[in-house]
Amino acid sequence: TTTRSSTISIAPSGLTTTRSSTISIAPSGLTTTRSSTTSIAPSGATSTSPLASNPTLSSSSSSSSSTSPSPSSSSPSPSSATGTGLTTTTTMISDTGTSSTSVAKSPNATTTSTSTSTTTLAVTTVAGNVELTVSDPDAFAADPVARKSVQMSIASMAGVDDSQVVVVLTALTGPLFVAPGLRRLQGGGSVRVDYTISIGSAGASDAAAAAAVSRRISDTSPSQVGTSIAENLAKASPASGSWSPIYRVAVTSISAPKVASAATTTTTTAPTSAPMPASGMEADAATASERAGFSWKALAGGIGGGAFGLLLCMSLWGWLVFCRTKKKKDKIEHTKEVGSPIAKPTLLPAEASPKPAPVAPPVVLSHMMGSPAQAWQRPSANTDTLHTDCDRERGWAVSLLSPNSPEWKAIESMVAINNSRDLGWGRDVREKGKYGKLVPVSVWQVEAPFRQSKYMLEKEEIRVKMSMVKRVKGWSALPDIVTKFDSVAGALNTDASVCERFLLHGTTPDIVMSILQNGTNERYSGGHFGKGTYLAEDAAKMDQYVTADTKEDERYRHLHECLYTSQGMEHPGQVYYTFACRTILGLPVFTKDGRLSSDTAQGEAICPPGSPVFAGDDERELAAIPEVQPSIPFQSMIVECGPAAQGYALQRHREVFITHAAQILPEFVIAYRRE
Repeated sequence: TTTRSSTISIAPSGLTTTRSSTISIAPSGLTTTRSSTTSIAPSGATSTSPLASNPTLSSSSSSSSSTSPSPSSSSPSPSSATGTGLTTTTTMISDTGTSSTSVAKSPNATTTSTSTSTTTLAVTTVAGNVELTVSDPDAFAADPVARKSVQMSIASMAGVDDSQVVVVLTALTGPLFVAPGLRRLQGGGSVRVDYTISIGSAGASDAAAAAAVSRRISDTSPSQVGTSIAENLAKASPASGSWSPIYRVAVTSISAPKVASAATTTTTTAPTSAPMPASGMEADAATASERAGFSWKALAGGIGGGAFGLLLCMSLWGWLVFCRTKKKKDKIEHTKEVGSPIAKPTLLPAEASPKPAPVAPPVVLSHMMGSPAQAWQRPSANTDTLHTDCDRERGWAVSLLSPNSPEWKAIESMVAINNSRDLGWGRDVREKGKYGKLVPVSVWQVEAPFRQSKYMLEKEEIRVKMSMVKRVKGWSALPDIVTKFDSVAGALNTDASVCERFLLHGTTPDIVMSILQNGTNERYSGGHFGKGTYLAEDAAKMDQYVTADTKEDERYRHLHECLYTSQGMEHPGQVYYTFACRTILGLPVFTKDGRLSSDTAQGEAICPPGSPVFAGDDERELAAIPEVQPSIPFQSMIVECGPAAQGYALQRHREVFITHAAQILPEFVIAYRRE
């Protein structure tokens, strides 16, 4: 609490300034009281207080300070004055603040007072850094959505509120460019995250809480932080409403946190100023005018300003009326030109007039993995990754991956064959041959902003449905669906809350451009188990559906130009193509024969054995999940493999069946050789 009063009295005989100031601070009980009086005679002399060097000018200053229980100190403040252009300054300094007063007497003099208060707080901080490997370091470090996602993840890791965490993102290496106009994605680089967590309150440091936060950070693994950042990136949206690019993030290392105590100082300064007359006669006139409370100049200025404002408003209103009338006239003329009759408006009674639709509040989604509900906004497609006119016209682009990137390593492990005897034969093989392995030649990342936006919407919808299923079933989490590509989940940032997995989809060269343009389409797909899109968790199974592409084949000229010529590279010769697809399995139904649900351990835990897996005879939609109302269908079907004598339709490789293409995002195109 600060209380201050000042009195300035001016007369032809001299100037007297009286000021008192009281400052009290709770709960420490600190109280500082100060008073100052200065008397000045217009003789033109100069004096410095506390000693008066001229009999015609006297100046006095006194300061007192009492502190309990905190110590403080005070000293007499200097004071100086001159007869012409007179200035008197009084200053008091203590450990809790500084106060100064200046009085100037000249033809245009002003009185200025400045009060400064300083408060010191003791705060305990926990600081450290996290090193990330990111697909586009520069964009990630500058993206507010990425910064907020990292801040939320570190706060979750430390077990504190987001407001206590300050993060600074620094891009250490940036993206590379392999061709004009096309960004090389997933080459990656490093981003260092320096974080500071503030713990404690004014006057005390919470060492125990800081130690607990430090232990929680030390016990957190890099993979947990990477998964948390990926989930927050998928959930968060920037304040502008634009959709952030899909980054590939992996946590490389987490440094040991350091606990430190620091003092923070808050300083508040409040200046004030007021004009002062130059002489005694002028002072009398000014005082009389102020007492009367009336000024002809002020009245004239007010009338002139009001008239100008009124004229400006009338001009603006006239311009708006003119523009609106012209717009209506242009619309009528356009309607007459195209020959459409102008519809006569229909007047409705007051009770029948339609009411404006209410604005819906943001949809609140209860996210999986036990995180609290957050407001979710509809994402919009981010077309910043489409650099050329051709890319923007068709709505997608491809970017060549480096063999040293983590994504290439993940793709290489997906195409690897454990048993060479599985290659080159089977019921669905289109081109048979003798070879022992599949070797990736080139891998491209697909950037399709509109399909990515649809995929994210589908993921959020399935997330809400799975939350409802868990509540009805009494599950704490969805059943863990194990696939052969689960080892690459960390490098490719899959979302476990909706059972997101990477699967392969082999195809022929004449279909590659269609999938790049339109994505997968279950309406054109059909197979032994129903009308949908089939995907594989085994490269040997995917390899059965591909055919060769050669450099000389002119039928695929557009494909060659897109994948090779535009990237500045030569066609490698005879290659085969497959897509690595990000796929939402949700809650799958298991089956042996594609007709009835399975009696295996995992299948029985999800659906009673012997139940139909399809909702109808057309085999286009999967059956509803038991016990859930309103009904929610299974999101996918997994056809298990095993001995034919036990009723299995597949003996060597499992297949995954998806009825809705929105659950599939073709993210990588792979060209490989058979060797």
